[in-house]
Amino acid sequence: MKKVFLLSVLLVVFSTTFLMAEFTPYASARFGLWYENESEDWSSTGESRLNLNMFMQSNSRFGARFNHGDLTGRVEFGGSGNIRLLYAMYDMGGYYLKVGQDYTGFEETGHQVYDHDNGFADWGAADESRVPQIGFEFKNGFYALLMRPVTTDVQGYYQGKSVMLPKLNLGYRTEFGGNMKFHGSFGFNHYSYDKDDGQLDDSVIAFILAMTLDIDMDPMMFKIHANFGQNTGNYGIGSITPNYAMLSGGDIENTTTIGGFGEFIYKMSDVNTAVFGVSFVSSDNEVFNETDTAMSFFAQYRTQLARNVHLIPELGMLNLMKDVNDNDE
Repeated sequence: MKKVFLLSVLLVVFSTTFLMAEFTPYASARFGLWYENESEDWSSTGESRLNLNMFMQSNSRFGARFNHGDLTGRVEFGGSGNIRLLYAMYDMGGYYLKVGQDYTGFEETGHQVYDHDNGFADWGAADESRVPQIGFEFKNGFYALLMRPVTTDVQGYYQGKSVMLPKLNLGYRTEFGGNMKFHGSFGFNHYSYDKDDGQLDDSVIAFILAMTLDIDMDPMMFKIHANFGQNTGNYGIGSITPNYAMLSGGDIENTTTIGGFGEFIYKMSDVNTAVFGVSFVSSDNEVFNETDTAMSFFAQYRTQLARNVHLIPELGMLNLMKDVNDNDE
């Protein structure tokens, strides 16, 4: 009965604050229309084919921001009804305390709009998307995030695992001279296999370091991103190349992944912008015969048809390059 009473008090306090807050709603409807030309290696039929693809993008959204004194927050739903963002943040003086689901420090993506505004995610960009977290965001640019550890089984080998520390993300954002921005982020995740629950008596250490530089030389802009990590899939970062720890002879072998992308942006007018981007990612492991590599690039023209109405034609390519056996993909 005591638990019910305490929970009720918290709900009443939250509800009162919620009703008194100032709300700012927003929404974004996004529709994709693509012609995709698949090569013989990519196509499931073994023959090159051209397909039309039309869809409502999953990153369409509806949400609201709220503000009540030192308390701010945000809730956002995706096009499929999923919760994208749901967090509250309190100004503690020298830092902000955040609790809920939000983006992490690994959110550095490009302007690529193909595949639901993919932005080079899995193809060189370090993108963790949105996860539940407890965050400390300092006003000098530093931040620290604590998250639930990822405990992915190594190559599907199931065995009990133990975790002693939360997944950690540390980072720093700053500006230089008003036209240059830098963002550095480091993530660490660790878990161990219980030796009493199977044959493995080992642990998985996953980490990733990412750096991004934005340069504004109006009307030209440049964005450069690079990342390096070990077992980044076991941290929670996706990749089109195999980026998970591997099992070999009863031992865990670490996979090293390197990725990055660069973009050139040219603002032709207040409503027209040209963007060009290229990305690269590679993964290597002692059990691989060769390094697995992939790359992509795009060229796009962004135009504003009316207020809040944008059209973005894009021409791009995805290239799986070589697999772990040095075969063309």
